[in-house]
Amino acid sequence: MWKVGVFTDEISQDFEYALAVAKELGAGYVELRSMWGKNLVDLSSSELEKAKELIKKSNLKVSIIASPFFKCHLKKKEAKKSRDT
Repeated sequence: MWKVGVFTDEISQDFEYALAVAKELGAGYVELRSMWGKNLVDLSSSELEKAKELIKKSNLKVSIIASPFFKCHLKKKEAKKSRDT
């Protein structure tokens, strides 16, 4: 059976509101990338604790943490080559 999840920042940067909408839409899982106008890696310890508290309160589960790690910009030659495939 499929389990439905949603990127919260596709709903809103207001994390609490995004969780409420996800729950209302029947999602059991959330995917985290950014909230409150910040990427996850830029959140303070207190913001992370608040996010954890809100997730627990919503009874939703986290399926993905979409971090920016390992992203890179291609050089012109590499970018052209990747577009030609």
